[in-house]
Amino acid sequence: MKYRFEGQGVVSLPGSKSFAIRSLIISSFLNQPLLLKNFPKCNDTLTLISALKALGFLFSFPKDSELLVTPPHTINLSPKIEIVDSAAALRFLLFRLSGIKEMQAEISLSPQLKKRPIEPLFDIIRSLGGIIEWSGETIIVKGTTPLTLTAKTKSLLTQYQQISSQFLSGLLLSSPLLQNDELSLTIPPSQVSLPYLDISLAIMRDFGLLYKREGDTLTLDKNVRVYKSPKVYTIEPDYSSACYFWALGALSANYVGVEVNKYCSVQGDFQFLSILEEMGAEVEYADGFISVKSGELKGIKRSMSDMPDQVPTLAVLALFAESTTQLYNIDFLRFKESDRIDSIIKGLSKLSPKSNYSKGVLTIYPLEKRPSKTTLNCYQDHRLVMAFSILSSIFPEVRIDDSSAVAKSFPNFFLELSKLTLLS
Repeated sequence: MKYRFEGQGVVSLPGSKSFAIRSLIISSFLNQPLLLKNFPKCNDTLTLISALKALGFLFSFPKDSELLVTPPHTINLSPKIEIVDSAAALRFLLFRLSGIKEMQAEISLSPQLKKRPIEPLFDIIRSLGGIIEWSGETIIVKGTTPLTLTAKTKSLLTQYQQISSQFLSGLLLSSPLLQNDELSLTIPPSQVSLPYLDISLAIMRDFGLLYKREGDTLTLDKNVRVYKSPKVYTIEPDYSSACYFWALGALSANYVGVEVNKYCSVQGDFQFLSILEEMGAEVEYADGFISVKSGELKGIKRSMSDMPDQVPTLAVLALFAESTTQLYNIDFLRFKESDRIDSIIKGLSKLSPKSNYSKGVLTIYPLEKRPSKTTLNCYQDHRLVMAFSILSSIFPEVRIDDSSAVAKSFPNFFLELSKLTLLS
């Protein structure tokens, strides 16, 4: 390997944003306080907290990484809510609000969110009996009961399965609002981001909802469709954030690791470790942390439908492999915070001009020479900022245009990055 990361060390992770947002939605169904431990304070979770505050929920931080959620005596039925950049918060919240009788919510969206697919979400909620008005600027949600899962709902979920798993997750998280005696859904094998659906189901189970999963069929227990509070719930570390440091480890002659409290997870990004091993990196499972160091990296061919957030990370890492890498089943990345496929290609073209996206396959060629001084545009996309920062850590002449987007999911990313000791 021509180029290496000259550093080593172990960093700390925030709690999983995916777990936190889902836990907040579920907390809105509870009638007693809930303490969330290892809670990540990032823009996506804070925008959902702000939305729930508008409904009357109370929040306090007993400790820096603990959040206490207290339900109101009565819910405010005419809230004005602003959702800033968090597609998950918007999608999950709309299902929740649609099932609150007499709700008249007015929701404004950030410019970035207005660019994300939104009409499919309205179609699904309306098929349940929900009432949503959209002016192109403001969403009006008129809560109604009952909400009912219909054949049209199931058809729409299948139709939109290649856009996001959050449509299905949003429906499941608010399934206590559905009036069906029998509640079953088909989960297509081609559903994108299936591990994120697994996260939703795992949290639902942790809060008392029972279900059976047989093949592609998911059936919720009709007798147990009420959330039960565990009073205290600990959020897993965010393994999507871990991947950037593990990728740096794969480029380092010395181990780079992250603190963990277990060696398995329902989070799909935890499987990034197996990708690193396949490429030739060394992975060490030590007491309290998992570390990675380099081997002779080789290119791979892989579907990324189950790990979409790590496409930018892997695309950057592939530049340092000895052979070509091909990533496929990623077309839905066009609907993220940026058009990530286009953004990745534009960034890589400044370093490895051969890299391209054709016929559904992203092909990354190894670096042929050290990059010249350049600046990479991250398009206010937190995943691109963190992935491209791997390049900046190895090549100081490669800079990113704006690092502020990390506040969306990992505000302390650069602080943790700075903890990796540079070797003399």
